[in-house]
This record gives sequence, structure tokens and C-alpha cells, in this order.
Amino acid sequence: MPPKVIAGRGRGRRGRAPPVVPVPVPVIVRAPASTAAAVRNLPAPMEASAGLGLNAPPGPVFGAPLAVPVRPDAQPTPPPLVPLLTPLTVSVRPPESSPPTSSDLSPASSDISSVSTSTSTTPTPSSSLPARKGRKRKSGISGDEAAAGLASGQYKLKPPPKSWTAPCWSTFQLVVVDDPTEAETGNVQCQRCFMCFAFDSNNTTGSSSLTKHARAGCRVPQADSTRSVLVPARMKNMLFEKLAEKCARDLSSLHSAVGPGMTGVVQAALDIGSACPGARAADIMPTANTVRRHLTDMADEARAEVVVRLREAISRHVRLAIRDDRCSATTDMWTDEYKNFHYISITCHFVNSLFESESWGLCTPKFPCTQKTTGVNIREALEQEMAALGIPYEEFCKIEWVTDQGANVVKALEGLSREDCLAHCINTVLKTSLTLSYVELRQKIAESAEAEEMLSKFSEAATAVKKCRETQNRKVGGRVNLKSLQKAVSLPKKSSFMYGDTVSSILIHQKKVVTVLRFLERHDLADFIADVTDNAQDLLNILKLLDKTGSVAGADLSKLRDGLKVVDGDSELLSSLKGLLAPEQQLCSLLEQIKTCKDVVKFLKTASYSTQLPHMVKQECETRWNSLFTMLDSLMKVFEQVRTLLTAHGEESRLSGIVVSDMEWLVQFLSTFKVQTDKLQGENYPTLPFAVLATRKLQDHCLPVLTDTPLQAILRARVGRAVTRKLKPSMTQKIATFLWPQYRHLLMLSDAERDEVYATVRQLLAAEAEEQNVDGDLSPEGSPKRACIDAGYEEWTAPPDSLTLRMDEVDQYLMTGSPVQSEKLLEYWKAQFDAPSGLRKLAKLAQRTLGKPATSAPSERVFSAAGFLIQERRTRLAADMVDKTIFLHAYLVQKEKKL
Repeated sequence: MPPKVIAGRGRGRRGRAPPVVPVPVPVIVRAPASTAAAVRNLPAPMEASAGLGLNAPPGPVFGAPLAVPVRPDAQPTPPPLVPLLTPLTVSVRPPESSPPTSSDLSPASSDISSVSTSTSTTPTPSSSLPARKGRKRKSGISGDEAAAGLASGQYKLKPPPKSWTAPCWSTFQLVVVDDPTEAETGNVQCQRCFMCFAFDSNNTTGSSSLTKHARAGCRVPQADSTRSVLVPARMKNMLFEKLAEKCARDLSSLHSAVGPGMTGVVQAALDIGSACPGARAADIMPTANTVRRHLTDMADEARAEVVVRLREAISRHVRLAIRDDRCSATTDMWTDEYKNFHYISITCHFVNSLFESESWGLCTPKFPCTQKTTGVNIREALEQEMAALGIPYEEFCKIEWVTDQGANVVKALEGLSREDCLAHCINTVLKTSLTLSYVELRQKIAESAEAEEMLSKFSEAATAVKKCRETQNRKVGGRVNLKSLQKAVSLPKKSSFMYGDTVSSILIHQKKVVTVLRFLERHDLADFIADVTDNAQDLLNILKLLDKTGSVAGADLSKLRDGLKVVDGDSELLSSLKGLLAPEQQLCSLLEQIKTCKDVVKFLKTASYSTQLPHMVKQECETRWNSLFTMLDSLMKVFEQVRTLLTAHGEESRLSGIVVSDMEWLVQFLSTFKVQTDKLQGENYPTLPFAVLATRKLQDHCLPVLTDTPLQAILRARVGRAVTRKLKPSMTQKIATFLWPQYRHLLMLSDAERDEVYATVRQLLAAEAEEQNVDGDLSPEGSPKRACIDAGYEEWTAPPDSLTLRMDEVDQYLMTGSPVQSEKLLEYWKAQFDAPSGLRKLAKLAQRTLGKPATSAPSERVFSAAGFLIQERRTRLAADMVDKTIFLHAYLVQKEKKL
């Protein structure tokens, strides 16, 4: 079959043409008649160069080298020909997958039988061929070959001549041979995406495609997320082995080899390899200082972007006393357990102009080591950090804060708008309900009717003795050493309800105290002290049992439970006082079971028995929310397996005292608190509307249930009282719930509370309208508008609907609201704001309100990241690097959520 001939370089109808092997051959032409016929059947460039115009000047048309692809398996044996003077370069194409048909052969192919090929494979040097304008050119180089040559050093880049004024030449450079000749390869490289393109410098109009590429915004080729390229398993395993070697060589965590961070590194390496084939990893690996410098620069740039957003959120154009209710912040303190450094975090939260919720970690600086963590010092540190971010004191004072109830933090933000973290409040409710404090028990005794009068009399007697003064240096009554007595008698500590020492000291020196009281003519009080001996001793016995500070330790629970148990022989007063503490006495048994569960989990961990269980048991961490629920839940799921395991090792006694039904009920009871806490600390939706809903849900959860046992009823009532005492929704939280359409009627509130919320919302909308009117008055007067074409007939128009006139936005919202998911809440209010007849005032109120978090969980997440960063083997990490790394981590996480 005659060979297929294609002039120059080109492509087939599909994909890239097979590789071309240049083979120089001398072209021999027959007698003039045959030559004319062959020339007529050749393509235009070949016709021009193979014609009789041998004296034409060299160039791309006349005298230029010609590539004629010929299949090696189809090369004809030519007859002897008469040689011409112009040599041609014939390229031999390897066999294709299928033989060409007769229709694929061009007219020139049928006459190429008159062409003879040479067996020599040495290419003719391009420098020996003439080129236009004296430029040397290396032909037959593809874009991939040019990129590979640049990577290997075979080629180099050369700036284009100054005479080339096309816009694209500010982006592209020529690819030339790296030798003194600097022969052109027929390629150029984009300096933005490093891709190589074919370009003929002899064609003065061939830069249009380069200009289109430069204007289209070139970029480094990235992986297409919409399609997946099939990577061979062998190559995947090679990557997996290298990641395993990395973890073993660097002694790093297995998690460091996976995740978004490592994915980005691998993708960057793939992009570099695509743009620079043949590049070595050792040539691009940075030093630790280089990574530090880039991390610092990225953190500074990201921080600057966040500050711009924050300032936009704070700097609203208003003229009210408080210009901004739109930006809120959280703060908390954390102590490094290795160096005992204190760190303070600041996060900000707001809804931007597009009704998108934004949450940014601003900073996590180290608290000055020379200062105590007092409220004054914390306030000074907060102001300094915000000022360093470009936020002046005036704007700092307009931020609404959400923090825990730490006394120093509350003092630091005194005078500013501050809300309690609801998650901390719920955790406090459970912690105080599931522990017994001595002050709580003493308070219950001191405020009882049986003991209140007696303790008041003893306190009054002790105060009278302390204030007594000797007269004329004589002993009181002739036989009492007043100074010695005053030292012996103790005053009560009323703030902590500690009366035990007072009662004890007066009973010991009862006669002397009575003498002093009679000397002071306090006969009624003296008679009471003299006659109260038996009852006072019973009271003292129970006060001594409770005369400690703090909470009841686990080891003291059994002692307290036995001491509060009513036994035969107790006096009427003592039985009555013990009866007051009967709920707490029964609660001791439940707390003992919880302590036993903690001990069992700890034993399973330390004895390595937990690895033999189908599910891992988890220990409690008192500083983490709902960790008690997590511990009990993990144990109850495998309790029977634990029993079998401990029995096999002779440790079944460790489970004595645990009532499975009580613990299972406690897990179910605590699960509601876990669910509500998780909702309050969510990240992808406004959390403030959940404050009122969660509070009411927990209140209903603590109502009496008929199926509860006495012990369960005691705990449920105890937790319910704590919920009522600690969880009190603010007006801002109620308004946030009102702004959730399906809860706009506030059915969880009383009628009085509901009316108060509606009135407050109307006041806020009126203030917003007044603000807009003021701004409108200050705006320049616009040009007069053309009169409406239908003006002049107003006396015959229908009167407006009286109901519509009386309805404000609150009424319209109450009538037309529709259910909206929490994730779509901001989208709902954006639609209201954009709609011509939407609830624009309420939408602005939602924009200012719904960006505020219900908890300080963002600061807690910052410190969780700090805990991963500051480890035992990384204690030398500088504080500023801790701050910048944590900030950049939070920034990148937030960026990923928005993509």
C-alpha cells in the first residue's frame, strides 16, 4: 500500500498524530514530463518547493525543509531518478493500529512512488537549512517535548524581541536550544501556567491564539473534580508506601499522612509535575525556615482579610447610641500543661451583607507571664489585641460577648454587652446536680424551721461575747476571764452557713457564756443558751458531719449516707433534721454507683482489658461537656461483656453496687442534655434561636414522670430546679427564636413574655425606621422626577385596605410566616430583604441578631486545636507561632466550608 504523506507537522482527525521519525532522503525526480505530473499532485508547500523555481529565496515557501511522513512498512522501492538540487526531509510514521483505506490516501500519495528514501537515520542539522530573517529553528518539537527539555536543561527561555508588541509577549517567552546558537524550537512557554505552545516566529500573525490564552486567565492545570482519572493500583501503592515511610521516618502521626492538608500537598506536587516534567522533589523541598516564613505571611494576609470583614460588620452607618448589634465575639482562657503558659482566644461572628454567617478566629496570644489572670489584666489584654488588629476602643465597646461564667472574665467585660455561654450553663447544671456540696447541705439545715431559731440564738450569743468589754479591769462577774473566753468563742461564717464551731465553742463554755450574757443583762438569751443543751448537741452532731468545704468526695459518700440515715434512738429534732436531707441521703447511693462506674472504666483502661471488648470504653473528662454521659453510655453498651471479662479474671467484685437499671435510666436521662448541647454549639446554622427552645425542652424533660422510681424522681426534680435557676433566656435569645418562622408565635413562652418580645421587636423596628429617615434627610436632594402619567385622578381611586394600613411588619410576619429549616434561615431572610414587598426591617433585625452564637464553643475549638499543636515533644514552639498556626488553621477550615 502506498505510504500516507502529510506535509509538515499536524494532527489526525482524533487526538495527536503518532510520533514522527525524521529520515532525510534526497529527492530524485524523473524526466520533466513526469516531474510536472508529480508536482501537480503534491500539496501546496511541496509543490512550491519541488517546482522549478530553484532560484527563489529561502523561506517557509521556497527552499524550506519539508517533512513527508512515510510508513516504514510501506516504503516503495523507487526507480532511478534524476536528482534535483533541493533536499527534502521525509518523516517515517510508525504503523497505525489499523491499515489505512484507499480513501485515506491523498493524490500526492499515489505519485510518491517516484520518491526514493535513504537508509541513513542521521537528521539533517537545522542550522544547515536556511531560515527567514536569519533565525535558526529546531523543527519537529512538540509542546510536551519542549517542557521536558526545559526541565532537563536541554532548552532555555529567551525573551521575545522588543519589536514584538503584541500583548501576549508580556506573558510568553521563546523556547530555544541551550547553546550559543540559541536555535528556536518552534515553541513558547506561558510564564503564568508554564504550558508550552507551538509558535512559528516566521509567521507574524500567529500570536492571536497566545493572546486569547493570556486574556482567558491561564492557570496551573488542576485536577478535575467532576471526573476521576483512573490511577493504576501499582502507582497508588507506591504513594501509600511513601506515606508510610514518611510517618516512620519522621515519627509523625498516621493522621498527618491523610486529611485535607496532605491532599493539598499531593495535589500541588501533581500540578508541578504536570507543568514541569522531570522535576526532582529534592529541588523544590523547602527548609523549616521557609515554611515558617510562608506560614507567617499567609497568616498575616488571612488576618488582614478577616479584619476587613470584621470592620465592615462593626462599622454600620447608623447614628444611634449603639451603632452596631451585628458583630459578636467569644473569648476564653487556656493553660498549657507543659509550661503553664496562659493563652487567651478571641473569635468573632457576624452575618455579612449577603446574609452569610461568618465565624473567624482572630488571635490566640500568650497571656503575659508577669501578670495574674485578673479581670483588669484580661480586659487590658483584650483591648490591646483588638487594637493590634486595627479595631479601636470605640468599636471594641460595641461588640457583644459570649463567655463562660468565670469571675475574672465576667469582671473583664464589665460594662459591655455579655451573654452567658449556654453550653457552660448546662454543664454547670449537671455538674452541680450530680455532686453534693457541703455548703448546700448546711444551707438546707440552717434555713430549716427546726434549726433556724437555735442557730440565730447561738450566733447572737457569740457576737455579744465578742463585743463585751471589761470595766475597771475587773473580771466579769468576778470569775470569768473575758479575754480568754472571747478567744475561745467562734463567730459563725454566715456566707458559707458554717455554724458548727460556734455551737461547739458555746456548749464547751456554756456557763461562762451564760454569765457574760447575764452581766450584759441579756437574760432571755442567757436562759435559752442554758436550757438548749440537749437539742444543741443533736444539732451539733449533724453540723459536724457537714463541717467541710467543697463537694463530697467519692470516698466520703458512704460515710455521709450512713450518717444521714435515721436510726433508732435519734431524738425528734435529729430525726427531723435528717429527714430534711433524706433526698440527698438517697442521692448518695446513685453517686456511689457513678463513682463505681468510673473506677471500673479506669481499671479496664489501666489493666488493658478494654482492648478485649467489642467497643472501647471512654473515661470521663470533667472539663469536657457531657463527658459523664459519654462514659456511662460506653460502659452500658458493653456491660455484660465487662461482667464476663472481670469474672474470668476474678475481679467481679468491682461491679458490686452498680444497679444496671439505674445506670441505663441515667444514660437515657442525660442523652437529652447531650442532644441539646450539640444543637447549641453547631457551626453550619444560626444557634441563637435554639437557646429558648433548648431551655424549654430541658425544663419539660425534668417534669415528674409517673414511672420513675423514688431515686429517679429525686434526681429529676433536683436537675429541674437547677435548670430553672441557671437557664434564663435573655431578650436577645427570645427575639432570635421569634425570627425563626415556625416558632414566631413563641408558644413556649407565657402570654406576658410573648407580648414583651413583640413590643421589643416593634421598638427595634421603629428605631431602624427613624435611622433611615435621618439618613434620608441628610442625603442630597435628587433631581425632580417626571410626573406620573396617571396622576390627576386621585379623587376617584379606591381607598386602601384598612387592615393593610393597620398591619406592621410584625403582624405580616405573624400571618404569613412559613416553616424554614435552620440551615436555610439566613436564606429566608435574604429573600425577604431582596423582595420588593418583603419584610426588610425584620430582615435587617435578623441580620444583626442571628449571627450571634449561643455558646463560646468557637473558643473551645481553638483550644482543642492548641492541644493538638502543643504536645510533649513540641514544647519549644514559640508562642507567636502557636498563635499564627492556630489562626491559619481556623482560617483555612472556614474557607473550605465556603467552597
